[in-house]
Amino acid sequence: MFKRVAEVMGSLFASGCASLMNSGRPKYLGPVVAPVWHNSDVRVAEAPIIQDGVVYVNARPWTEANRHLFAFDLKTGKQLCVTSFSPERLLLAAGNTVFVADAGGSARAFDAKTGQETAAFAVPGSFESGIFADGVLYILGKGGEVRAMDGSGHTLWRATVPVTSLSPPIAAGGNPLCAWLSACRRADSGPERSVCI
Repeated sequence: MFKRVAEVMGSLFASGCASLMNSGRPKYLGPVVAPVWHNSDVRVAEAPIIQDGVVYVNARPWTEANRHLFAFDLKTGKQLCVTSFSPERLLLAAGNTVFVADAGGSARAFDAKTGQETAAFAVPGSFESGIFADGVLYILGKGGEVRAMDGSGHTLWRATVPVTSLSPPIAAGGNPLCAWLSACRRADSGPERSVCI
């Protein structure tokens, strides 16, 4: 019995486990594109943000437990800056500013070129998404709160919308637009979903 197990294991290693696991899948016949650059010094925590030729990454070096905000040149991969701050997640990049969330529920703004913190301010609980347009940060909270804030974190206005699902905001004609899915009930039928803008 042991000899048979050893033979099967040997054949798996000889043929490659990956080929056995992928045997039922169609083969990829397209081109293989080599990466332009690769940085093996950091472990990336989430999808990067790319803005104006710079890649912003929430990552941690292999030698540290804490994450940092890194900026890399998109074409060369050269590290442009790194913060000492440990972000919870990336929020957005706009112009010369990168916004990140910290573990305490606040947003922090960093200069995109130097990595220096330029502002820190409280945002709605469970920050979902946001945009930066005409010097105003429009943010959405999980509970349906929409807030407009200036670059220093002062609230310009806020509103709450009845939602079950909120889409990321967009800016059009100088106005923020937020779409949401809400539960509605018509008198002549059962529950129905409607999109509201």
